Amino acid sequence: MEATRSENEVVNDKNDQIEDSDSHSDQDPTVITLTPYPSIWSADQYKNFSDKNPWLEVGEGKLGCKLCREVNVKGLGVLKEQGVYLSAEWCECRVGPSLNEKRSTQLSNLRVKLKKHGESKAHQMAQEIKKQSEKHVVEELLRKESEEANDATAKIFRTVYYLAKSDRPFSDHEGLVELQQLNGINLGLILHSCYSAVQIVDHIASEMINKMISHVIASNAKLSVLVDESSTLGLHLHETSFNKSWGADQSSIKTESADDSPTQNQRLRINLTAKP
Repeated sequence: MEATRSENEVVNDKNDQIEDSDSHSDQDPTVITLTPYPSIWSADQYKNFSDKNPWLEVGEGKLGCKLCREVNVKGLGVLKEQGVYLSAEWCECRVGPSLNEKRSTQLSNLRVKLKKHGESKAHQMAQEIKKQSEKHVVEELLRKESEEANDATAKIFRTVYYLAKSDRPFSDHEGLVELQQLNGINLGLILHSCYSAVQIVDHIASEMINKMISHVIASNAKLSVLVDESSTLGLHLHETSFNKSWGADQSSIKTESADDSPTQNQRLRINLTAKP
């Protein structure tokens, strides 16, 4: 009567036990298999070990660690310690079962190798480096998105400033935005309306006034003010003031403001120049 393998032989995995397949019982480990994982493993065993070790990769019947392989390209960096290094066999997917041993011994040997590598200090360092690199990738993406948003906002502000400086109506804003977009310029998705243009002009004027006042105070400048007032045929008050100041640093500030209607809509021009 032919000797057969005992039906009670099982894989002695500490966390899970999977019954060995009879189709693998008489395989020679040196025979090339069509499966990428070791020939002594069944498909269920391979799935079980892969689920428990997400870093596991296989190829030509050998085992490897894709995490260590990815980290090995740059090295352990600042986390490197004396006597700690990434295993070349695991990085290059060259870990296989021991030869000239019975299958149960080979299975046990592979389980031990997987466990030791997963608990090794070098592998844990590789995990930490991978975690940090993923965090840096997210931070870099957020930084890039923030820069793109700021750049688009700056372009919108320049467009609105052009309208105000050229005394163009705010209704031109949407057309200028559309034109620039057709020319391939990224202007974002907001601040494209006429209402936004009005708010932006108010903000720019406020900031320019603050800059002018700060400059006058810092330079201890002398001021000259000229005010002219008149009324239109519609009896609307028109008032224009022209201010000029010279600072100790030989810089000059010229401002002109106009109040054209009872609603006090104001236009402001400010030039900050330095004497050559």
